[in-house]
Amino acid sequence: MIRFLIMIVSVLAFVAVATPAQAQSRTQSQTQAKEQAKEQEELPPQTRTPITTDRANHYYAQCMAADDQRMSDDAQAELCSCTSVKMMSRFSMEELDIIGKPTKLGKELMYRMQTQVYGPCMQTAAQDLLFNECMRDKKIMDFDLRDMPKLCRCMSKRSAAYLETDGEAMMRSILANNPDLRDPLPAIMSSPSFRQQASNNLFSCLREGNSK
Repeated sequence: MIRFLIMIVSVLAFVAVATPAQAQSRTQSQTQAKEQAKEQEELPPQTRTPITTDRANHYYAQCMAADDQRMSDDAQAELCSCTSVKMMSRFSMEELDIIGKPTKLGKELMYRMQTQVYGPCMQTAAQDLLFNECMRDKKIMDFDLRDMPKLCRCMSKRSAAYLETDGEAMMRSILANNPDLRDPLPAIMSSPSFRQQASNNLFSCLREGNSK
């Protein structure tokens, strides 16, 4: 804390004794730096550096360290692996540093991350949540089933598979109503189209004797 206060005092002292010419020079330098940063941020994606394997592995490690209790370890590993791979194919090193910043490009990149990476990669996580939800559903318990876990696995697997092909479109629809969304999983689980898929698949699995 003392070192931090000394640094602030030193900066204030430098500003106090600066001449008008020095102050103007610093202002111009700061303006130029901001303009250069803006230009760098707005470079077209094709001119940027591909994401390295080390960077992707670092992302995977951080993703796994988050320890999301909403899903099993296997589901989280699948989610982290999927997002790492898709991230490498859709973003650059420089773009990763811009995602989420309060700029036009930062918001555009976050939108692309949510739709093109997280949307299709939520399949295993959603399957976990649907299965657990199904196993706790009292209405399903009243069906007097011989193998309730089998039915729940059938329904959850079929429903989650929907995200692999339609996850991106679903996320676009979700973000149209909630552009500041940061956690896509609850939004997907409560999406009317996804809930309808789950309902349809439940009765489909029931009709087939939940044999698949």
